[in-house]
Amino acid sequence: MTVFRSASSRAARSDSSSGSSACSNAKSNTASASWAKTFNCAARVAGTRLWARVGDRSPAHGLAKQTGITIGDALTALAATPSSPTTPAPANDHSSPHPNRAPPTTYDAATDRPEGSTTVAGRLTGQSALVTGAAAGIGRATARRFAAEGATIVAGDIDRDGLGRLAHELGDQVLTQYVDVTDEGSVEALVALALERTGRLDVTVANAGGGLAAELIDLTLDDWRHVIDLCLTGVFLTVKHSGRAMGAAGSGSIIVLASLNATQPGRGMGAYCSAKAGVAMLTQVAALELGPAGVRVNAIAPGLVMTSATAPMRDVPGVVDEFIENAPLGRYAEPEEIANVALFLATDESSYMSGALVPVDGGARTRRYPDMIAGIERLLGQG
Repeated sequence: MTVFRSASSRAARSDSSSGSSACSNAKSNTASASWAKTFNCAARVAGTRLWARVGDRSPAHGLAKQTGITIGDALTALAATPSSPTTPAPANDHSSPHPNRAPPTTYDAATDRPEGSTTVAGRLTGQSALVTGAAAGIGRATARRFAAEGATIVAGDIDRDGLGRLAHELGDQVLTQYVDVTDEGSVEALVALALERTGRLDVTVANAGGGLAAELIDLTLDDWRHVIDLCLTGVFLTVKHSGRAMGAAGSGSIIVLASLNATQPGRGMGAYCSAKAGVAMLTQVAALELGPAGVRVNAIAPGLVMTSATAPMRDVPGVVDEFIENAPLGRYAEPEEIANVALFLATDESSYMSGALVPVDGGARTRRYPDMIAGIERLLGQG
């Protein structure tokens, strides 16, 4: 699940042509795309200062605005701040501990691996792993997890500041480079960096993505193309150039981030669902074509994963509640839980898996997808 913005809902159709087109001008290929930009776009469409009502009400965004730190750092700071025992959390506040919520992942100081891990250390020692969208969220968690297993990380993102923080944390174990996954030359250069600096490319995680929420009759062609370019064409380019390098070496594992929406439709999700369904089929075609060269290709289909990019969804009435109600496990995922599955697919423990779409959604695919448009309409109606 990646960050979404409202292009033009029925509640905001009066200026959908000019407003939502303006929103599409600034491209993003990372799951850590700014929700401030997201809601400002929606505000221009709706003719109201939506961000003032939404973003500033979020504690993380308020802290970031006051101090100048990033949203991700604000979320981390707030998570580390003890809550007052005399002030109970609201019933729908999913930032508070949930009875079925996965405990936060902590890392052992001596090994830099998740505490309590029962796996053998160093499963990726000596290997090179390329990760797109690595500055935050699932991408960052995957880069950290792979680094803890000994891999050299080649991290790409459009968020230079986020890449800088990752480099500070992982030190000499990571190489960072700006990458726009919709630009073939940019993707080719990232793969070249891996080959030039490490001499090999063993694993690629095509994680960069993003989306918007708009019903089909309100969706502009520019916004449609933006989502398809980012979520489908970006994956194609990453698979293409990684597959060439791995095929020449005779081995490798490519892991693609698809989505629950690859198989489950959602209102207002036409572009995103189409792109992710395309990613699922692209994964199968890539597995078919690259398999003879010793390259495995698999996809992960997460449900809602709470990251700095998706956290503001808490402020859209009822949406996070619907996600939790429609996941039989009764909670959302943490980024580390997706990273753990990516690690499995990266190693020889999954040596006979290729062309698979692995759901990591708490069972949400057995029920229904939340109504994003209804949530946005409720939000716009709050006055």
